[in-house]
Amino acid sequence: MALYLARGEVASYRRRLSLSVNGKARIPVSAKAVELCHAAAMNDRAGAAQLGCAVVTFAARRKELGLKVNQPDDVRDRRAALCSTPAVKLAPQLQRAVSMAYALTPRDPQILRLLEPHLAAEMARTA
Repeated sequence: MALYLARGEVASYRRRLSLSVNGKARIPVSAKAVELCHAAAMNDRAGAAQLGCAVVTFAARRKELGLKVNQPDDVRDRRAALCSTPAVKLAPQLQRAVSMAYALTPRDPQILRLLEPHLAAEMARTA
């Protein structure tokens, strides 16, 4: 006979019977530690690793304190790279083909027939 109980229900029954609860032990995260990590420009993942807790625990504590999310450096670098990338000037035929391709559904076989000669020409030109 199988019992269908959620994990929380099992833990609740174990506590009532004075048995130890299986699973992770809760790690207390102090507000001061979260504030220090946030002031050091750590994001949730880095702060959680520093304090030895789960990312969701760190994020919840940060939200309780009303602190905003610090983005990781690689996200800032990627955004800066995207902003500094010059716009690519396409040949008029390729620009038309690309705009037509967006009007078609992805499964439409016309996309390949439409783009193939233009992509081959652009690849040959840039190689």
